Amino acid sequence: MPRRPLSLEVSEGKYMQIGVTNFGGGRTCVSITPVGLARVSGFLEWIESTIGIKVDSELCSIKIYFL
Repeated sequence: MPRRPLSLEVSEGKYMQIGVTNFGGGRTCVSITPVGLARVSGFLEWIESTIGIKVDSELCSIKIYFL
């Protein structure tokens, strides 16, 4: 099963990336398989230097969401 990042739709068709899968990966929220996510905002500087592109920080929030 492919692992997908954790994102939140903030407006029609506009998504904010919140987390990147580190390990695990249940298919649904009721899966008993643990999932580990890394908060994207904590690695934003590294991501930008690695890909050589400035990321819109509005799309990579440091806010905490409870889903």
